[in-house]
Amino acid sequence: MTFSNMTKHAQMMAHFWEDATEYTAKVSQSFTGLKPANYTTTEGQTPRHYRETIEDISRIEQMLFGGFILTLWVRLRIAPL
Repeated sequence: MTFSNMTKHAQMMAHFWEDATEYTAKVSQSFTGLKPANYTTTEGQTPRHYRETIEDISRIEQMLFGGFILTLWVRLRIAPL
């Protein structure tokens, strides 16, 4: 470290300040629980993988998607919260 850098550092340290801060978490609302999924499918329709390309995007609201790995529903089925 050169003398010039040492002086700059000393000047900066003279103006440096830090206050000890304490944070308190306040929970004002609880989480919203999962509600049962409402959907209907035609008999024999299997869920499409969410990464598959959709040709007819006008029908996307009528399609059922699956293939999700990290969802709350999977966790709920394995071990209820």
